[in-house]
Amino acid sequence: CRLSLVQSSKTTPLGLSIQTVNRFGESLTSTKNWSVSFIKDSISALICSFSIILIIEKGTFGPLFANLCANISIFLDNCISSQFLLFYDSVYLQPQMMHPGFPDKIRYSFSMLISLFINRRKNPTTMDFTNILFIRMDEIGDMCYSMHVFKLIKERYPQAKLTLWCKPPAAGLAKNSPYLNYVFTKKEELKGKYDLIIDLRGLNQGLKYAISHPPKYRLERGKVRLQNKLKGSQPHELVTNYEIIKPILNAEVQLEIPKIDSLPADFKNANEFIALHKLEKYALIHATAKRELKQWSGEKFAQIAKFLKEKYALDIVFCGDKSDCEKIEKIQAQIPFPTYSIAGVLSLGAFAALASKASFFIGNDSSPLHIATLSGVPSLGLFGPGQSDTFYPYGKQSSFLHHILPCNPCDQIHCVHPDNPCIQRILVEEVIKKIDELFISTLRQAQCNAPLDER
Repeated sequence: CRLSLVQSSKTTPLGLSIQTVNRFGESLTSTKNWSVSFIKDSISALICSFSIILIIEKGTFGPLFANLCANISIFLDNCISSQFLLFYDSVYLQPQMMHPGFPDKIRYSFSMLISLFINRRKNPTTMDFTNILFIRMDEIGDMCYSMHVFKLIKERYPQAKLTLWCKPPAAGLAKNSPYLNYVFTKKEELKGKYDLIIDLRGLNQGLKYAISHPPKYRLERGKVRLQNKLKGSQPHELVTNYEIIKPILNAEVQLEIPKIDSLPADFKNANEFIALHKLEKYALIHATAKRELKQWSGEKFAQIAKFLKEKYALDIVFCGDKSDCEKIEKIQAQIPFPTYSIAGVLSLGAFAALASKASFFIGNDSSPLHIATLSGVPSLGLFGPGQSDTFYPYGKQSSFLHHILPCNPCDQIHCVHPDNPCIQRILVEEVIKKIDELFISTLRQAQCNAPLDER
């Protein structure tokens, strides 16, 4: 394969250089793990084979091979980096430190293949869909930036029945959407045949379902991610989800910021909590996260709570779920005045209602940050091993702090700087400065929106 490419040109038709292919094999010389070497060499040969087929094949499957090869070439560029192999005192392969985007890129390749087969020779703008399935097998934060998709699709196909298949935690948020007819968390609950599947993530469950229950048309994120990668960068998750459904929207439809819906019962519960503790102005603090590497120091959160109380006269309300209660209590013990907690008390919808009435929110990169942001409260997110470029708090009154190290992004489990992880490099002074900036910006915005005689 290499010889054929050398004789034809210095690069494949997709820009994958011969040096890249050679480097991919040569990078294995220092490892003694023959099985990994075999797998990598096999992938390298596969890339060359697809490239040669692309040269020969000029028919229907040309675009299919182009997409697949381009996507895998992106994977090669990533895994050749220093993040793929980490060597410590002796030559030792760390499988857990494989680039975290590797599994997604493989799944996206298969996802594009499936959609190319299902959608062949079809124009979705001329099709009428009556039974639509959304698949979003992700966490609550991901669901937050998908809510606008349901609204846009319902407006495009007002007579269609919209079904969402998602994880149980995210279902609590999605069930409040007035645009969804059904929200299911198990495959067995899915009913009938869906003529349009919109897979917003592309995980194994969605791929298997598309193969076993092929719709008339399928939209997925693999193609969108590839197109954005070739452009140079990935946009915010909110934008990516919009771009997935854009092929079937009317040309005049524009991107919308998602809205977190709360039911009347949610506002009732939130108001009862406010009345019980006689809260007037309050700040919400989310000091925990699903993974330890995403948690800023509890001692530092205690200092921020004191600052918010002393300078802005804000009461402090901690948020989280039942599993966070013990950690929250330890932080509360470091604060010399009464604070409150809704951990395990309010539902997601009630939390969104409570957030909409708050004066400020600060928290780690986790779902409460995104719920609060989309509820309209000025918010500050603290990022560690996550990707702030695609998941920053999306709002006019929101900001974030992130010390991006060369090892970012990682698997968020194994840290190469265990004594000083990235999120702990955020200083209290930085946070205080950013809070002041947000309050000044919010005040100016309020003054601009006020009537002239009140300014």
